[in-house]
Amino acid sequence: MLKSLTEADVYQIVTMNSMPLTSNVRQASPQSQLLDAFERRGGVLTRQDLRTLGVAPRTLRSALADGVVVRIAHGLYRLPQAAPFGTAAFAQACLAIPKSVVALQSALSHYELTTQIVDEVEIAVPRNTTRKKVEIPLRIVPMPLSRFTWAIESVRTDTGDRFRIFTPERTVCDCFAYPKIVDETVAYEGLRNYLDRSMANLELLMKQAEFTGTVDIIGPVVKARLT
Repeated sequence: MLKSLTEADVYQIVTMNSMPLTSNVRQASPQSQLLDAFERRGGVLTRQDLRTLGVAPRTLRSALADGVVVRIAHGLYRLPQAAPFGTAAFAQACLAIPKSVVALQSALSHYELTTQIVDEVEIAVPRNTTRKKVEIPLRIVPMPLSRFTWAIESVRTDTGDRFRIFTPERTVCDCFAYPKIVDETVAYEGLRNYLDRSMANLELLMKQAEFTGTVDIIGPVVKARLT
């Protein structure tokens, strides 16, 4: 048997129905929205990215003060937990230092030509390039402008960022051309690993050896592998 509604019951129902509906989920705070944007981009955003997203300067200042976002360089920011090495770091370095190219041991690591653990990003820049303060482990290697005319590839990361890197052949030769930076054992390891690959291009390798002045070192190793 249905219970008859009292006057009090009717009043309660009418009152509840007249109340404005509210979402059970509160709208995300500006800082939470900022962090979500960083995560969608792999933990790195430029100042232009922030402007495009409509992020207020005060929101960024607050995130920096709270330590939930860190400044890499002028106009470049990342999450503290963003990978300090690997492709994410390569993209960070190339964003922070225009015209830079990932080189030497970092490039060897990218191409899986070394077993060495690289604890800093090595990038090549044209000589007389203005240096910027960067808050990531970074080693800047000045090179003649002529070395930036070819043998450079553009790599796109999973988050859509890009960085430039010397080709495998160029990287192997450069490692011998800069003995004060790359240990000889690392350079030879990179060369042997490259020659062991089915996709090794000896013609390109020797062209780069001639270009970098390392034919006397690389030539005999290549010849020995062919005999």
